[in-house]
Amino acid sequence: MAQVLKAPQNFRITGRDRAAQLTWDEVSGAAGYRMFFYDGSEPDKVFKTRYAQGCTRVILGFTNGREYFAEVCAYSVKDGREMLGERSQKVRFVPISLKLTAQKVVCLDLGETAQLFWEEANRVPQASFSSDAPEIVPVDTLGQISGKAEGTAHITITSENRQTFVTRARPFRAPREGCHDVYRGYHVRGQAPAACLRASARLLRFVQAGQGYSLRGGLHRRSA
Repeated sequence: MAQVLKAPQNFRITGRDRAAQLTWDEVSGAAGYRMFFYDGSEPDKVFKTRYAQGCTRVILGFTNGREYFAEVCAYSVKDGREMLGERSQKVRFVPISLKLTAQKVVCLDLGETAQLFWEEANRVPQASFSSDAPEIVPVDTLGQISGKAEGTAHITITSENRQTFVTRARPFRAPREGCHDVYRGYHVRGQAPAACLRASARLLRFVQAGQGYSLRGGLHRRSA
């Protein structure tokens, strides 16, 4: 009877930008390693697996700010069959981006206002705002923009860590088909998901109070 390989020791995971870096100790007799990933909302259901030949691997395809778990095991091969060893304990990780991000493009009708969203390291930092064309799209101290005239304005967001991000704002006199927000996949036009609206309301309250908040939604607009 073949000996079952022991679980890899010192299994560690570091969250990266939409990715995770996994490392563990070598297991004697292993032909390779197999990793198992779980979404935090379904911690008992494997949603993807990956293989590694060495003792470190960077895995892509995760959502920043979302909770995940992973475990790893060594495997051997006998008569062409993969023989899995003992699995490690599950390790929690949260992908994170240290870069300041926000909507790339916001389209709005004339006379309409929109709330900008921004995040840095999975939180909403203190920020300041400036518009290169306030006669077209002015922006206030809370990151709300207004469509005053047709054209394009560039809104610069500067975080407390002095990182900057530029959002392009475009007011139109009438709705334009295909104009949408490309940040997080939520359309500017039309009704945003309920979770997005709830996140928007909480974000505004925390911004007004000068506190940080983990951003989990898309763009929320309100009429002027």
